[in-house]
Amino acid sequence: MIIYDEFKKIELKIGDVKEASRVEGSEKLLKLAIEVGEPSSRQIIAGIGKVYEPEMLVGKQIVIVA
Repeated sequence: MIIYDEFKKIELKIGDVKEASRVEGSEKLLKLAIEVGEPSSRQIIAGIGKVYEPEMLVGKQIVIVA
């Protein structure tokens, strides 16, 4: 369990998915290239590959914990 003082330090950001692809050898991992606010990209790995196809995510906005 997390206490409130720690929780309020968490920063949630909205990011645009620019690229998405499957991680080789995994059924559930997707590699996402995300643009968050300023023109800098982040690369994240998400365990959502059993629910979403990579093509479905490109152009969508997602919430990330930064």
